[in-house]
Amino acid sequence: MQANFKKIKLKEYKPPDFSINSCEILFKIKSEKTVVTTKIYFFTKSSEKDLVLDGTNLDLKWVKVNGEDITIDLLKLTENSLTIPNYLINQEAFIFECATEIDPKTNRTLEGLYYSSNIYCTQCEPEGFRKITYFLDRPDVLTRYKVRIEAADPVLLSNGNLVSKGEGYAEWSDPWPKPSYLFALVAGNLEKLEDHFITQSGRKVKLQIFTKPGKENLCEFAMTSLQRAMRWDEIVYSREYDLDIFMIVAIDDFNSGAMENKGLNIFNSKYILADKNMATDVDFENIERIIAHEYFHNWTGNRITCRDWFQLCLKEGLTVYRDQAFTAFIRNAQLERIKIVKALQSKQFHEDDGPLSHPVRPEEYLEINNFYTSTVYEKGAELVRMLELIVGKSNYQASVQDFFNRFDGSAATVEDWLGTFEEVTKLDLRQFFLWYKRRGRPEVRVQESYAKNVYTLKFTQLSQKNDGVEADPLQIPIVVGLLTNEGKEILKDKLIILDKLDISFSMGGLNSKPIASVLRGLSAPVSITFDQTELELLTIAKHDTDAVNRLMAIEELYLRNIEKLIMVKQPVPNAIFEMFSEIAEEDEIDLGLKSQFLKTPSAVEIMKFLCRSHKNIDPDVIIRGARKFRNQLAHRTVESLKNLYGSLTSNGTYDADHEQTAIRDLKLRLLDLLCYVDPSNMAARELFNTASNMTEEIGALRILIRHKNATQEVAQFYAKWENNELVIDKWFSAQAIYTPAEIAPKAVQFLTKHKNFNWQNPNRFNSLILGFATSNLGGFHQKEGEGYDLVCSWIAKTDSQNPQLAARLASTFERLRIFDKDRQKKIERNLSDLLNMNNISRNTFEIISKILNS
Repeated sequence: MQANFKKIKLKEYKPPDFSINSCEILFKIKSEKTVVTTKIYFFTKSSEKDLVLDGTNLDLKWVKVNGEDITIDLLKLTENSLTIPNYLINQEAFIFECATEIDPKTNRTLEGLYYSSNIYCTQCEPEGFRKITYFLDRPDVLTRYKVRIEAADPVLLSNGNLVSKGEGYAEWSDPWPKPSYLFALVAGNLEKLEDHFITQSGRKVKLQIFTKPGKENLCEFAMTSLQRAMRWDEIVYSREYDLDIFMIVAIDDFNSGAMENKGLNIFNSKYILADKNMATDVDFENIERIIAHEYFHNWTGNRITCRDWFQLCLKEGLTVYRDQAFTAFIRNAQLERIKIVKALQSKQFHEDDGPLSHPVRPEEYLEINNFYTSTVYEKGAELVRMLELIVGKSNYQASVQDFFNRFDGSAATVEDWLGTFEEVTKLDLRQFFLWYKRRGRPEVRVQESYAKNVYTLKFTQLSQKNDGVEADPLQIPIVVGLLTNEGKEILKDKLIILDKLDISFSMGGLNSKPIASVLRGLSAPVSITFDQTELELLTIAKHDTDAVNRLMAIEELYLRNIEKLIMVKQPVPNAIFEMFSEIAEEDEIDLGLKSQFLKTPSAVEIMKFLCRSHKNIDPDVIIRGARKFRNQLAHRTVESLKNLYGSLTSNGTYDADHEQTAIRDLKLRLLDLLCYVDPSNMAARELFNTASNMTEEIGALRILIRHKNATQEVAQFYAKWENNELVIDKWFSAQAIYTPAEIAPKAVQFLTKHKNFNWQNPNRFNSLILGFATSNLGGFHQKEGEGYDLVCSWIAKTDSQNPQLAARLASTFERLRIFDKDRQKKIERNLSDLLNMNNISRNTFEIISKILNS
C-alpha cells in the first residue's frame, strides 16, 4: 500500500472542469444505516471531459443523469472516486443524482458523518465530505446547498437558514455559495441556550448554542464571547454577520478544537462548556479565543475561501491574526503578545528546527491533515502581523477591505491576498512573498559599535539555501529600542526593514554606549544572534518597556546560568537571585506580566536552549539540573516568595477577567517554588482543600503531583469529579505531565487500564497519551525506552481507526536526532516497526518517514 501513496503538488493544480450551480441533499438517518440522496446541477464549458467525483467508503445504490437511470456497470468505480463517462453526459448543463449508504455508527475516524455520544455529527474539512456522498470535494468548487434531514431525533440542523420543519424532518437552505468542506449536519437530542445579536445595520440575529440536555447553563460564557466577537468584527473589520441565525453545537468526540461551518459551527465540548467549578482560567481564555476564531472565519474562510489546500495559510493565518487582535483588545495586550510568542517558540520554532519543517504555504503534501500545523496557523499569523508593520495600519485596513470586496464569494490564493495589498499601497511585495515559500527560520546577526558619540547597529541576514541554491534575502521588519545603562529609554520602537543581506542603523549625540533592545515584540519570527553581556541583559530584564524583550532577557539569563550549572557545575550567581527578588517586589507592574517574569524554564525549554551548542543530550541531566535550579532559587528568595504570596488576595466572587486570572496564575507559580522550601507541601495541600474554583484546585493538585506528595489528593479529586468528563480529562492530564520522570511511564501505563480511559475519545486520549509524550520530557525519554514503547504501541492501535490522532502522536518523535545515540536507536527501532505495519495510514506514514529520514 505504501507504494500507492502519491504526493499532491501545488504546481500541478488545475481548475475544475465542472462547476456546480446548486445541489440538493436528502439525509434519511436511521439507527442502522443512513441513506444520502444527492442531486447536483452541474455546468461545464468543456463537454468532452469525463466527470470524476470524489467518494470514499461509500455504498453506491443508484445513479441518474438528467433523470434517467444509469447502470452502475457503465461507470468506473474505485476506492476513492466515481467516473461518469463523457458520452453519458454530452452536454454543458446536466443533473447528476445518486444515492449512497453509509454507517455513521461505525465511523471512528470522526470524519464525514459519524455518531458521537448519541449525536450525529459531521466533520468535512479538509476531505470528509467525500465520505458522505459523491461530489467535487475540493475547496474551489462553491455552490448553494438545500438540505432535508429526515430522522427521529428532535433537533435537526444544517447550514444556512431554516426553511421548514415538522415531525421527523427539517429543511435548510444556505443562500451563500460554499465549498463542500464547510457543509455541516447535526442530529440528536439536544438542548439549547438562546440569545440574539443586533447587527450594526439593525438586523436581529438569533444565536443558539446546543449541547447535551442539562448542560445549557454551562454555555453562558461562550454566548457572551460570541456576542463580543461579533461586535468587535463589525467595529474593527466592518464585517457584519449575514444569516438570520448563528448556531454552535458542542460535541464530545471531535478531533480538533472547532470547525467554522457556515452558520453552524461545531465545537469540541471542552471549548464551550464552562463554569468556575469545572473550568480553569486557561479554559475560559481558550473558549473566548476559539469562539472568536471560528466566528471570524465567516468572512476570512467562508465568504472568501481558499482555492486549494496549499492556500490553507491564507484563511487560517489571517483568522488567527484576527483572533489574536480580539483577545489583545479584550485582555492585556502585552501579556497576550507574550503568550503568543511563547506558544510560537514552543511549537512553531520547534517545528521549524526539525524534520517536519515546511513553508507556510507548502509546495507538496502526502496527507493534507498533516498540514494543520503551527507553521500554517501561527507563523501564518505572524506573516500578516509583519505585513501590517511594513505597510502601516491605515494601508493594512484599506487593503483588507479591498480584499473583502474583490474576492467575496470566491476561492482565493496568497497571490490574490498580496496582490490586493500591492494595488492599494503601490508597494512591491514580491520580496515579502518569499516568506510564504521559505521553510525554516531565518537567522539575523546583530553587531554593534560605538565611536565618537555615535552608536551603530548592523543587521545581517545569514546565508540561506533553498533546494541547495543560494536564496534571495527576505524582507524582515525589526523593531528596536535603546536604553541607557541605568535602564532609561532613549529610543522607542524604531522600525528597521532589513530587506538586503545587511543594513545599518546609527544614532548620534550619545554620551555613552546604549543598550539595544532588538526585535521588540518579536516583530519577525527569526533567530537573533546578538552577543550581549549578562550585565546588559540584566538592564533589559529589569527596565525594558517592551514586555516581550524583557521576558526574553530574563529567560536568557536563567538559561545561560542553568547551562553552566548543568555542564560545568558552576554556581548560579547572586545577581540572578537578586533579579528574581526585585521583580517579585516590584510594585508598579501588571501581575500577569509579573507571573510570566517569575516563571522558571521548563525542562523542554532548557533542552531547546542546550541544543544551540550541545549534541547527544541526556534528558535525565536536564531534569536534575532544572530541579536543582528551582530548589536553589526558592531557598535564596524565600522571603520575597512568602511576602508576595501573602499579599495576593482576590474578592470572593470568581471572575475570569484579566485581574483575577493574573492573581491566581501568580499564586500558583509562587506556591510551586515554595514547595521546594517546605517538603511537607502544606500550603499546596491547604489550597487544594479550600479552593473555590477549578484553577486553584487542579493547579494545587499538579503541584502536589510534581513534588511526589499527592496520593491522597489524586484519589480525592477523582472521587469528587468522576462523573464530569471534561474535569476527569484534567485529572488524567495532570498525572501524565507532572508525575516525576522516573515513575511516569509506569503511571501512564497503569492509567490506560483505568475504567474511565476511553482511547477512542480524542480529548481523553490526548490528555493522557499525547500529554505524556509532549510535556513529560523525562518520563517520555526514560533511558530504558519504556516511554517510547508505550507511545508507539498507541500509535499502532489508533492508526487504523483515527489516523489524525496517530499522526499527531507520531510527531512527538520529531527531535530524535538531538538525543544520545542509545535513545536514538530505541526510537528508530520503534518507528521502523510502525513504518512496516500492514495498512499504515497515509497520515502516519508521512510523519514517520520524514522523521526517520532526517
